[in-house]
Amino acid sequence: MISDMDAPVQRIILPVTSCAALDLIILTPRLQAIIAEHDIAHGRLDVYNQHTTSGILSDNLADVDACGDYLSAIKLLEDERGHHSDLKEIIQALFEKIARDNARYEHDDMTKRTQNLIPDERRNGWSHIWAAFCAQELRVPIRDGKLGLGRWQQVFYVDCDGPRERELLVDVFRYS
Repeated sequence: MISDMDAPVQRIILPVTSCAALDLIILTPRLQAIIAEHDIAHGRLDVYNQHTTSGILSDNLADVDACGDYLSAIKLLEDERGHHSDLKEIIQALFEKIARDNARYEHDDMTKRTQNLIPDERRNGWSHIWAAFCAQELRVPIRDGKLGLGRWQQVFYVDCDGPRERELLVDVFRYS
């Protein structure tokens, strides 16, 4: 049974448009605007991605253009030892070694794959593999009317199969 505390104050469909085959879209300002619009002082915000070729991540990223691609955004990471160097190296390795868009994937063989097909089906096996490394949902506390992120954290959406128009589900909860 769902208690009043578990029921969202608001359920929002957040449209997201990617501009490139691999695109990064910072969500933090839009999520903060949702909190302000609903006057939530304390609570939580849940973001859910309902697509299999994209994901939601949180990390310390510099701001990028709305249509900047993910690899360009990675170049804007602070040049600090540790996490960011590792992240950049791993992402580059994934694209170069594991998830090339021109490699052969069973998913893309339309003579074998006969379910869930739409007209003009994309060949996008690599994007499903990359998205498997991303979260599909993210929960962020709300404190004093602001997202409870770390000082440099951002919430962002990674589209691995753009350009596309997508929708994310956002639930906002108020705690008394």
